[in-house]
Amino acid sequence: MQYLDDRVFDDERLTGLYITIEDVLDEGLNVNATRLVQRRNALVEEYNQAFDYLAERFKARDHFQIFVLNWEADNRIYCGHAWSFATSPQERGACEASVNLYDRIQAYREWSRLRQEAVSAARSRHTGLDITVVPEINNVSMFAQQCNPAKACDHYKTALEILSAGGTLPLCSYSAYEALKSPLFSQIIQRLLTVCDRVIFGEVGFKLTDVPAEKFSKFAGQIQPFLPRIESVVIWNSFEEESNRERGYGLFSGDGAPLNFRNLPQGLGPE
Repeated sequence: MQYLDDRVFDDERLTGLYITIEDVLDEGLNVNATRLVQRRNALVEEYNQAFDYLAERFKARDHFQIFVLNWEADNRIYCGHAWSFATSPQERGACEASVNLYDRIQAYREWSRLRQEAVSAARSRHTGLDITVVPEINNVSMFAQQCNPAKACDHYKTALEILSAGGTLPLCSYSAYEALKSPLFSQIIQRLLTVCDRVIFGEVGFKLTDVPAEKFSKFAGQIQPFLPRIESVVIWNSFEEESNRERGYGLFSGDGAPLNFRNLPQGLGPE
């Protein structure tokens, strides 16, 4: 977390921080329930160190919110790419052959519980620390609507289904590219909001070659009915990198010149 020492985070205009924390010790996509149990104490200590650092770093700030996110949970469970798992029988078969997916689902459930416990403990140690776990998902509808063949995903749970077993969640992060591609945008968001009280709506972006001004404008209209429950909209991505410049998603070029920023409709860009 050394980058958080940068003076940019001392800017008083900042009122909160979204930070994706992926633990070093849980082996990322290779986690399973057995190893998670074996390494539980080490993971808890890792979280304690991280959250203690955040508490110390921002202790002088009033009303500063910290949101702890994870990388897209459905990708995490389903071999790095839930969309391919749903749409490609070959990719799904390869994933099924390489890991015990039911074990991984169990591990994700326990991993989520462990993170929540660690955040609750951090609040107890640091009076006034405003820190919240925000699970990030990226599959609300693809198993139900995009699976090939149609019923092949029925016996696999999405991260949203796994998390909903514990009741309603106060805040979720949603990598929304499946919704942006779907004619059933409203139904997908309504389903999401049956589990999540509020949502950080992320991964919103359109290629420069795909008439982005029209698509951003359409999105602004689609999201309007849900705004009271949208915590924020995160545009993908801020700066175009040389390695993926042909994709053209960047709001700005690497040198800071405006790119997709010019295609944001009024009300969707920065205030």
